[in-house]
Amino acid sequence: MDNLAIARVLAEIGDLLEIKGENPFKIRAFRNASETVAHEPSRIAGMSAAERLALPGIGKDIAAKIGELVDSGSITYHRELLQQFPPTVLDLLHLQGVGPKTVARLYGEELNDHFVIGSDGMLSRLAPHIWLNEVAPRAKRRSTCNSVANMVAAVKAGHGVGFVPDTFLAIENDLVQCFPVPGCKYSFYLAMPEGMKDQPRVRVFCDFLIAQTNARRLTIPPSKS
Repeated sequence: MDNLAIARVLAEIGDLLEIKGENPFKIRAFRNASETVAHEPSRIAGMSAAERLALPGIGKDIAAKIGELVDSGSITYHRELLQQFPPTVLDLLHLQGVGPKTVARLYGEELNDHFVIGSDGMLSRLAPHIWLNEVAPRAKRRSTCNSVANMVAAVKAGHGVGFVPDTFLAIENDLVQCFPVPGCKYSFYLAMPEGMKDQPRVRVFCDFLIAQTNARRLTIPPSKS
């Protein structure tokens, strides 16, 4: 493992700690260690534990974590931090102009406070509408639709995310499917306009909905056969 790979993991730990709002001194310790490793001319993986500990900004705890990374290819602490966030958190951090403070703000906001397209009439009795109300009950309804055609038009107009049948998505090239709506007899997908798919706030919201859905599945006892 080269120095830059080790430095990247240490930097990610620092970023994840900042998103969590951890002690600034702890955050700075991992970032300083990352800088030290990245600029060290000698190969860190080939050093002894004592040699790593002698490097500036590398304390006993971080030196041990570097040793774990070199020996096993990963750091338990790093994996545990990642498990506290949706899987795309690192992708968000790598987006241009998006740093830990922005991601922390996105995750720290009331994630229900996003625009979705509501339903009325027969559409409101469909499984996707019921599911969306359950996982994001306080989401803002910018518009309300009473037919699938109106829902598709509202999504295309950028009013928010909404559920769309897969048959419509097959012919609407400017719509992007986020993920399938669970528990539906027919295939519905939460969809958004093409231009919204890379917005960090939208991606965080979709991650939030997926996490909420998975959490609900875990709390539902298995059916008895």
